[in-house]
Amino acid sequence: MYTKAQELAKLVNQFNAEQVRFDGEYLDPMLTVYAQHARDLFTKDFHQKCDAGEDVFLARQLIYYQTRQVNTLFTENQSLSYVPVETDVPVGAEQFSTETWTQVGAAAFVTNYGTDFPSSDVFVTETLNRMFDIGSSFTYSLQDLRRAAFGGVPLSQKRADASRLAHDTKIDEIALSGDTVRSITGLANNANVTLLTAGGGTVVGNWETAAAATIKADLAAMESTIVLACAGQRGLFPDTLLLDDESYMIINTRPSTSFSDQTILRSYLANSPYIRNIEPWVKLRNAGAAGVRRAIMYKRHPDILGIKISNSYEQFAPQQQMLKWVVPALSRLSGVIVYRPMAMLYVDGLSTSLPAGL
Repeated sequence: MYTKAQELAKLVNQFNAEQVRFDGEYLDPMLTVYAQHARDLFTKDFHQKCDAGEDVFLARQLIYYQTRQVNTLFTENQSLSYVPVETDVPVGAEQFSTETWTQVGAAAFVTNYGTDFPSSDVFVTETLNRMFDIGSSFTYSLQDLRRAAFGGVPLSQKRADASRLAHDTKIDEIALSGDTVRSITGLANNANVTLLTAGGGTVVGNWETAAAATIKADLAAMESTIVLACAGQRGLFPDTLLLDDESYMIINTRPSTSFSDQTILRSYLANSPYIRNIEPWVKLRNAGAAGVRRAIMYKRHPDILGIKISNSYEQFAPQQQMLKWVVPALSRLSGVIVYRPMAMLYVDGLSTSLPAGL
């Protein structure tokens, strides 16, 4: 038990005052209070009572703020990975011209002193394509800046990053499917590219339940369609196949035969004479006619297709409007231009749903 005698000894030791006299009338009440406090501290039933809304610590004082910040994830922009990008068009140009030259003529047997030598010539056709602007902006006020400075938050940079993401997303959308209102075409919806529909004879489809041999036969038929259309032009033969992510999972997980652990994907890449890349693209899930899944086989080369981007992102100086500032940003690009449609192929409906277990 904590007593007044113990407290008195503590005071004597603290002040080294064995000879000092304490006024009993003053010291006795103090020691009584100290002893009572000590008993409270060492009693099991002791607890601090606070009024409503009071606490020793504020709740936010007990939060640890880590340096890592996490951004909300959106569908990844991949279009420009699959379309060759060309930056040769000046930003001031409204249109760009593509010239297509064709050589005509033939050689024939001739006789000595003959004059009927066949003539050869060339002629050119011109195709014009437009450039388009896309824009966005972000705004901040004077008070926004003051709050950001007080809170140590790089608000302007985060809003600029959001503006850049908006441009990248729009460019990705145009590269994929263009814009019907402005007659812009994308990689997945060019009207000049041959379209096959699963179940129509050339390809069987129904990959969810199809045998591995059927799937490999479909892949070979797609490849053959382009090769035959190119009529021996080896520079046009396909090297890339893009599938929606679920169709890709089917060929990337299913064995190529019942007695092999090699997948259909690996088997096909190992045996195809031309295809070197098969890649998944989630946005192909509904890129086909009536929103079905679409596969795209083509040669990924600037001679076959491309998109012109004069300016991928240009941010201008802040423009003050009373106590706020607006920062505009601009990009300039074309749609996807397919120079050799015979070197591409669309196939719709190879699969319609993900099989159980995947």
